[in-house]
Amino acid sequence: QVPRHLARLTGRQLAMLCHAWAKAHQHNDDLFSLLALPLAQRASGLAPHEVAIVIYGYAHFRKVPPELFGPLLERFGTHIDAEAVSVADLLMVVNALGRVGLDVEAC
Repeated sequence: QVPRHLARLTGRQLAMLCHAWAKAHQHNDDLFSLLALPLAQRASGLAPHEVAIVIYGYAHFRKVPPELFGPLLERFGTHIDAEAVSVADLLMVVNALGRVGLDVEAC
């Protein structure tokens, strides 16, 4: 039933769901697999903080699906170029990328 309901959620709601599961330390491979595609599809509409909490959520469990992280990092880069990223969100993303072993400068 979950996949059917995911289609109704906004990018912001999906981001909050991802972040909430990570903050609660609820490891669920199936949920994160189900969230990846809708989040990737909605990545271009996410605000800087929403991108940051999704990256944090996946990195918390050391997950780096390229089909999701590509669009997320591209969107975050757009926000950086527009000078729309807070220091807190930048730190969250940099720490998350470090947690999964991604070179921040290469992103």
